[in-house]
Amino acid sequence: MPSCQLASNISQMDASMITALLEDAGIPSFIKDRGMGGYLKIYMGYTIYGQDIYVNEESYDKAKELLDFYFNSTIEDIDEDMITEDSNIEYEPEEIAKYKFHKGSIVARIIIILFMLTCIGTYILNYLY
Repeated sequence: MPSCQLASNISQMDASMITALLEDAGIPSFIKDRGMGGYLKIYMGYTIYGQDIYVNEESYDKAKELLDFYFNSTIEDIDEDMITEDSNIEYEPEEIAKYKFHKGSIVARIIIILFMLTCIGTYILNYLY
């Protein structure tokens, strides 16, 4: 069955959230690591290369509509029936509510650099003594 790329180059946490949202809506999806991200994820538990999300071709339009609504909706877009009196939903301004997927990769790169510097430092100290 042909599949279409729904989202590209997103962080591991965001990919998990999106696939959970799609699963709740009954849309089958899968995550594919970019580049050597699969190996890095096995070795370090995290990938800095990002991930892609794929859905079936016939589910693509429904999935795209769901993500557009979920990530770009404002308080005016939400139906009154969806909000109950006891709901504690807080809404952020539209420009803040949009996802910024690149922040996780910056943190991951810093962690990897610190890890590599620690390894190099340990190697040098062991070599000197």
